[in-house]
Amino acid sequence: MVWPAFAAVACGSGDDFEQAPAPLADAAPRVDASPQVDASPPGDALADSDAAPHVGVILPTTNGLQSIWGSSNSDVWAVGDMGTIVHFDGHTWALVPSGVTENLTCLTGTGPKDVWATGDGGSVLHWDGAAWSVASNVQNTALLGVWAGAPDDVWTVGIDFDGAGLGGSGYVRRWNGTQWDDSDVTGTDTLWKVWGSGATDVWLVGTAQQQGLVYRGASTFDVVAFTGESVHGIWGTGPDDVWVAPASGALQHWTGSAFAAAPPAAADQGLHGLSGTGTDDIWVVGNNGITEHYTGGTWSVEPTGSLETLFSVWTPSPTDAWLVGSGATLLRWDGTSWK
Repeated sequence: MVWPAFAAVACGSGDDFEQAPAPLADAAPRVDASPQVDASPPGDALADSDAAPHVGVILPTTNGLQSIWGSSNSDVWAVGDMGTIVHFDGHTWALVPSGVTENLTCLTGTGPKDVWATGDGGSVLHWDGAAWSVASNVQNTALLGVWAGAPDDVWTVGIDFDGAGLGGSGYVRRWNGTQWDDSDVTGTDTLWKVWGSGATDVWLVGTAQQQGLVYRGASTFDVVAFTGESVHGIWGTGPDDVWVAPASGALQHWTGSAFAAAPPAAADQGLHGLSGTGTDDIWVVGNNGITEHYTGGTWSVEPTGSLETLFSVWTPSPTDAWLVGSGATLLRWDGTSWK
């Protein structure tokens, strides 16, 4: 599987991931927009001390949350349904206007002035330290994952509903600091997430014909042999230490040459989000409030007291982790339990 280097590839130009190498023709971007969104005043806020054990922080929203990321414990963002964005400054959680009403699906950043979010209406949102703006919008797409290696190296993935497959095809869109380039991924149904160990080692995971798929590369991409269900989550510490979370079945671990299934810590649960601080401190979250923690060389269940679907986890340190999910769920790990 080869994807030639981006030039100015536009979705809708007919340029796809092909089963044989094929050059991608230059073309103009499809539909981009960049309206500025005023982020002040920040809106209502509630103190972190309002949290109740095993219930979670009481947020200034009732909308479900789908992703969480922070540059520090005093700069934490979460995004979710109906364009919801909330921010924690170390003392209070506040609503921050997003300027969109689509569901926001994923969140990442490289620092407090460079935060990115994706939406299921095809939008990419950017926080520059002062305001959120719509950096890009492509019609008839849903963006489900985003990873930023640097401010000028941002990858998003999802679905192009105008793609070649039945109901569409997997879709990749990348910011290189100057322009957005994109392509359909022929033979895939959905790309759920993107992650990289560095600029030359980017991983794309998703679904093809109800089975999981994994691609790896940068300017060119190859198929990584994988057997399992649709892959919804990915995280690692480096090119030879990568974990993937399937929609059902065991977590699988890449050690440099192949994937191997890890012994399950709990009954079969759909898994969605992965994050960690190192090779021996990794969290995964999923359906019915499930969280599993990898430490001491084994996976174990850490009860949350929730039955909500958990979509995302962010881990700033081994004694501190944050997760979000449906029902405006936001919980924090204090090194001993989720609260």
